Amino acid sequence: MWRKIAGLAFAGLVLASLASSGAFADRCVTKTADGDMVNPLSGGGQPGQLCSCGSDCFCETWTPDSTEYCLKEALVGGKARLERRFVFLNVPAGTQYLSYTGRKGGTESFSFLFNIDTICSSAPNLPCASFNLYSAIPGATINSTTPVSNTVALGLTTTSPTNIYVLVRDDGPNTNDTNLDQVFLDYMAIETDPCPVGP
Repeated sequence: MWRKIAGLAFAGLVLASLASSGAFADRCVTKTADGDMVNPLSGGGQPGQLCSCGSDCFCETWTPDSTEYCLKEALVGGKARLERRFVFLNVPAGTQYLSYTGRKGGTESFSFLFNIDTICSSAPNLPCASFNLYSAIPGATINSTTPVSNTVALGLTTTSPTNIYVLVRDDGPNTNDTNLDQVFLDYMAIETDPCPVGP
């Protein structure tokens, strides 16, 4: 059940309403409930690691406060790889967007991309262990050593509350790079337009 009180709406783990002006309706904001490392699309082994360069709590992505959640590649078959899945639970029905702030480390040669599993997200009762279902989110890239903030459309409109799965990965799966690159996430959330108004 959704309810909206004094500009705030609550459901699932963390949900708030963003007041907009002009032609934009209010948007709900759903923050990640948890996440896990997954086997890289290109092979097995270590898919990545948390790094000591920043916080190891995914909760640091809840607020854009410059306290960053840091992820680092690991070697898989002699190649540097990183894939990190984030789960957004009970995202309300509507047109979905990804909002994020992040940066890559100072010596990184690759960018980091955001992907979405639209099959599991639109049909949440399906098993979501097949990571080849993920597709790139257009325009969702971290390619700068200074913080980048962006909000991009997921190309997904849902008709009922559902779970959405987002994958953060490096963009060099077919290279022999061995440098263990890092990505720093300050904020990440799913925005839903319009925000439902409950009783």
